[in-house]
Amino acid sequence: MIFMAMAGYNPKNAIKTESRMSDVSKNQSGSDFLSTHPAGYKRINELKKFLPTAMKYYK
Repeated sequence: MIFMAMAGYNPKNAIKTESRMSDVSKNQSGSDFLSTHPAGYKRINELKKFLPTAMKYYK
């Protein structure tokens, strides 16, 4: 998220994107990518925790 913020992208969009991916994964079974990563809600919670730090780099 820090690199995203430093590149000028709003880190809040990472949470929105992850939410969309989580919604898609609920409707699709067998996704190899999503099955090898933590559950979407866990990633979203971690992104939310890290957001204040990432926002310090966003201009």
